[in-house]
Amino acid sequence: MLYENVEYDFIERTIEIIKQYNGNCYTAPPQYEKYSVTLLLNCLVGLLIFPFENKRRAVDKLFEIKFFDGDNTNINTLDESWGLTGFEIETIHDFKHNKIEDIKTTPLRVLIYRLRNSIAHSRWQQVENDKNISIFYDGYIKGNKQGIGVIYQTDEKEPNKSKINALIFTDLNPDNNDLRFKAKISVKSLEIFIIKFASEILKTKYNE
Repeated sequence: MLYENVEYDFIERTIEIIKQYNGNCYTAPPQYEKYSVTLLLNCLVGLLIFPFENKRRAVDKLFEIKFFDGDNTNINTLDESWGLTGFEIETIHDFKHNKIEDIKTTPLRVLIYRLRNSIAHSRWQQVENDKNISIFYDGYIKGNKQGIGVIYQTDEKEPNKSKINALIFTDLNPDNNDLRFKAKISVKSLEIFIIKFASEILKTKYNE
């Protein structure tokens, strides 16, 4: 099917891919591997990077970016439909790289920006491994971890089988390695959050 409005059609199709997979993977025969987290990581491009870059091009300055009405709301005021209960934010800086001391007052659009950087500034390397828990980050900046960490618990009886518990997103200052963002996010919370964000973007389609 042809794209009529690629800015929105791509988001809609990406959401539908996740829904179709989630609907089918649990009815598949047990011999088939399930890669829902791998799919989710791939879909971050369509649900976060893609809409971010489209909105970024519409403004002169980064801090002027706007995704939809209410996107500058503090995250502590968002309801449970955003899935933020599974977010453990260690530190976060605003658009001008000033540390936000009270994390609960972080504007939603700043959280989106930092997640975007963690994904877009990645290098896809395995940098840590442990007997029971392995952490895969996407790269280094001058020796420090930058990108997405995948934390999973292995099954000692069946080492080839594992369950991914959470993801760690990290954004660093490339000049001095200062930590600008770090958060541990459960897989389910990430899926809820990213689909909610993309769905709010889609609502603006009819307001243009």
